[in-house]
Amino acid sequence: MKITLFVTTITLAAAVALPMSAASAAEAEDLIKYRKNVMKIIGGHTGSLFAIAGNKAGDASHMEAHVNGLAGASMMVKDIFPPESADGDTRATEKVWSDAEGFAAAVTELEEAAAGLQDAYANNGDMGAALKALGGSCKGCHDDYRSD
Repeated sequence: MKITLFVTTITLAAAVALPMSAASAAEAEDLIKYRKNVMKIIGGHTGSLFAIAGNKAGDASHMEAHVNGLAGASMMVKDIFPPESADGDTRATEKVWSDAEGFAAAVTELEEAAAGLQDAYANNGDMGAALKALGGSCKGCHDDYRSD
């Protein structure tokens, strides 16, 4: 009786654990895919802003939408690097999680640069300086927390 109960318990535990492992792997892939999409949004807005500001492409009437879209997306970054998304098809380095305080500071710098860009746009401020600060925040984070 005890052996049967033990075998049944082990069998049930294995039956539950195996799908959970597969679900965790699938969940990690979904988290990474979502993160990549958010980062593509940020990159798209940033690239568009630099193209418009440099008179290379785009329309100045689109600037406000890109500035606000970038600011909104930048506020998501702090939430898209959960520990369970550390492994998989990602360019995020382990330093994102091992240096969580430094990474959080880099994310705050992005949020502040995006807010500064919004402020510069809304108040006819120095867009060049605001874009430079934004570019610096992106580069700083990518240099330290992303592999190429």
